[in-house]
Amino acid sequence: RTGDNFVRWMDDINFGVPNIEDAHRILGEVNDVLKSRGLALNLGKTEVLTSKEVQKHFLVRENKALSKRQIQAGKLKSVAAKAKLATKIFSEMTNHLLNCDARSKDKLTKRYLTVLSKLDSPLAVNTAVELFLLSPALREPSVRYIAGLPFSNATAKAFSKLLSVAPRYDDMARLDVIKGVVAHSVPFT
Repeated sequence: RTGDNFVRWMDDINFGVPNIEDAHRILGEVNDVLKSRGLALNLGKTEVLTSKEVQKHFLVRENKALSKRQIQAGKLKSVAAKAKLATKIFSEMTNHLLNCDARSKDKLTKRYLTVLSKLDSPLAVNTAVELFLLSPALREPSVRYIAGLPFSNATAKAFSKLLSVAPRYDDMARLDVIKGVVAHSVPFT
């Protein structure tokens, strides 16, 4: 019914339709199927958005731009070119963190960290530590970013700080940090 305009991730489904009546019809059908299997649609998490709201909350333009940068990052060979692109991406990420109020803000932040890690850029190490401290949803991606970088004094200090604060949170936060330390490539020298 959506004309293949849908995305499913685990138990989240997003779909596009031309009008609100179609949206309500599909939601009713989905709810009926779920009920027949002893499940129910979580109406507290179910929303119908306009196309403008979709553009804003799913950060369509920003995700598209970052996808282009990610492809570009994969093609770069020189350290100088990678550093230049990383500086641009880090600037965009900083702007995103300061000015974005979209629901999927964290998802795009994770993508920024992934691209910066692939560029071996330590520019966001301090930001990653802050994100770990401020946002439970960004703890694991922050640690993964730091662990994916080449070893440096900055990454060592970051892990040292995370190890000192992780016990304040929970066992999963502590485990994420320990896994990051183990995964981090520390040279024998």
